[in-house]
Amino acid sequence: MSAAPHAHGEAYGPALPQLRDHVPGAQYSSVAVVFLARSAAGVCGAVAMGRALEATARTHLALSAATALACCGALLLPLAASVPALMAAVFVMDVGLGGVNCGGNTLCAWANAENPTPALNVLNGAFGLGALTGPLVMVAASNDAKRAFWAIAALSAAAALVGLLVPPPPAPPPRKAAEGGEGGGRGGGGEGGALLVMPLTAAFICLSVGAEISFGAFAVPYALGQNELYDASGGREGFRMSVTEADVLNSCFWATFTAARLLWGALALRVRPAPSLAGQLATLTAAMAMMALLPTRLSFWLGAVVYGAGMSGCFAAALAQMQEIAGGMTGAAGAWVSGGASLGPLVQLAVASRASHPREIMWTILAACIGACASMGALWAACSVHWRGAPGGYNSYSNSSAQPEYKVIALIEMDGDGAGGVVDIDIDQP
Repeated sequence: MSAAPHAHGEAYGPALPQLRDHVPGAQYSSVAVVFLARSAAGVCGAVAMGRALEATARTHLALSAATALACCGALLLPLAASVPALMAAVFVMDVGLGGVNCGGNTLCAWANAENPTPALNVLNGAFGLGALTGPLVMVAASNDAKRAFWAIAALSAAAALVGLLVPPPPAPPPRKAAEGGEGGGRGGGGEGGALLVMPLTAAFICLSVGAEISFGAFAVPYALGQNELYDASGGREGFRMSVTEADVLNSCFWATFTAARLLWGALALRVRPAPSLAGQLATLTAAMAMMALLPTRLSFWLGAVVYGAGMSGCFAAALAQMQEIAGGMTGAAGAWVSGGASLGPLVQLAVASRASHPREIMWTILAACIGACASMGALWAACSVHWRGAPGGYNSYSNSSAQPEYKVIALIEMDGDGAGGVVDIDIDQP
């Protein structure tokens, strides 16, 4: 149910040249305005789903409805013959995808409240599997956007129906925010950390998800631009890469992204979110810097694989870290996270504005990676973050350093001389 809808968003990138050609006189810069619709729609879908999870009975009806809405947008997208029509179709599709993101991640965190990172990596691995499928469906459909999007819509509709049969977990009871603790925490934080962690996490997710989906969306246009640069310079600049090879490279990026998420999920059983995030951010930034500084065919292939591995676990680790600091997960917190993810297409808009200059595509994505590092550094500086010790117990993390409180009830029997003794002791742990 999580994989199929996300094939819509990642099929959009490989289909972008065809969608542009379908709109008379359109350039990448004019078609790119649809990314504004993607951001606005994703935020709307996330907020609506957050409210639905908080206010309604715990069923998968809202999640299935969001999936069905994404299907409707996917059916309309290849039929659009103008920029406003593209914006309308994308808006409908991404309202649904925003709801799927929020609902899937929040329900997964509720079901695995003690340590959500491994399960979230598996869930987001399913998102990555859907993203991997999108470019492959385009190849299988001979780059026919209509056939590809309609096939993905059929898969998503089937997933929505199956989802109705699966009972969701109940929402956990509210918890107090973390107040520092053992395991290498900085201390401090408390309620202030709980207040800051949501917007700072949302900013981090906006930039990291934007950098992630921008690479997936513009790998093919980047390769085509390098071809043009190679031909125009007589081989002195750029490199040669066919559209099919670029589609395969894009799918390899998402395949690595999906497989590495399972590895990061296994690592999360032993490592806390903060050190995991530090390693991932260093890896993905180095890979993107290599592709930006050394624009060759080899660096593009190598960088895509390493970048996918480094980027893959960031979302789940950031969400688990937020739950660790804030002491629990609510529908509103899920809306913050998914709203941040939905603002990621703003990074795509910035990349699209430079799509006619292929060398600047990677530089723009690199800037988003550096911004993600900066926002996470600000979160670590402002909030109580734990670097050492075993992960787990995030949902009951109200104050891990405090000793348990006990209530001792003693029954004392007195005689006539005032002497007495304890005849029974009851120790009550609240």
